[in-house]
Amino acid sequence: ADEVATEPVPPAQRRRGLPYFLRTPGGIFGAAWLTFMLVASLTAALWRPYEVAEQDLANRLALPSAEHWLGTDPLGRDLLSRIFSAGAEPLLAAAVTVVVAFGIGLPLALIAAERGRRVERTVSRVTEVFLALPATILLLAVIGVIGVRTFVIMAILGVLISAAVYRVMLGVAQSVRQRLYVDAARVNGLGSIRVNLVHVLPSMATVVAVQAAQLYGIGLLIVAGLAFLGFGPAEPAPSWGFMIQDASSYVFNAPWLLVPTGLVLALTVVAANELADAIAGKTSIAGTPSRRKRPLTRAVAA
Repeated sequence: ADEVATEPVPPAQRRRGLPYFLRTPGGIFGAAWLTFMLVASLTAALWRPYEVAEQDLANRLALPSAEHWLGTDPLGRDLLSRIFSAGAEPLLAAAVTVVVAFGIGLPLALIAAERGRRVERTVSRVTEVFLALPATILLLAVIGVIGVRTFVIMAILGVLISAAVYRVMLGVAQSVRQRLYVDAARVNGLGSIRVNLVHVLPSMATVVAVQAAQLYGIGLLIVAGLAFLGFGPAEPAPSWGFMIQDASSYVFNAPWLLVPTGLVLALTVVAANELADAIAGKTSIAGTPSRRKRPLTRAVAA
């Protein structure tokens, strides 16, 4: 999705039963596929038909068959076993990026929206420094210092992206704090923390969920991209990025090799974006104004 709605939904407009995004085809697909991938990847050691390093040299670059449902790689290793065994790391590492980014950016936005222009200016100037930093070069430098430690690298990426999260969430938090029910809560003597937890954050939930889902998809691509460049788990441990890189060498004489891993990665990223679209769709259907704002994608790409 190129755009997402940033106008928060007041608490009074919540709906009972299943969340609205689980009543749309895109939302159902996104939630179901991500849940399936997470469960299947975390439990792969219990059900996979072959070990990740087990070779069947008589069936190198084999097409799907009864023995190997998704075929084999150049060393005769089962693609199904390797794809799902490799899935846990990118799925969890992308979640680390989301948690760190919102764990820093969201509280800063709430503080800046509450404390006034002086605090807002100070925090905004600091975040502008983070936005100006070349994230890709910094990540490569970190890899050169600490080695390939995917979760640490993605946590550092989350720190860098937190500046973009702050900028998006600041405008939403400022808009929410201008609403009458927030003013009434403050007049009634609720403290700052309770106002944020009871009134401000629930009204920002839709925007937070949309941006988090989009950022999660971006994180998956970054983890796979790093592995594609050689900054992933060392062989024989599988990784989606390296499997795609390896398959690209056989794109002419064994084109199928690229399909299973590439399709799983693509579907997982699409599922995250479909989930974001479904959550964003709730805002327009609920009848809120259609004020739009660019998502985090451009800031992350920088």
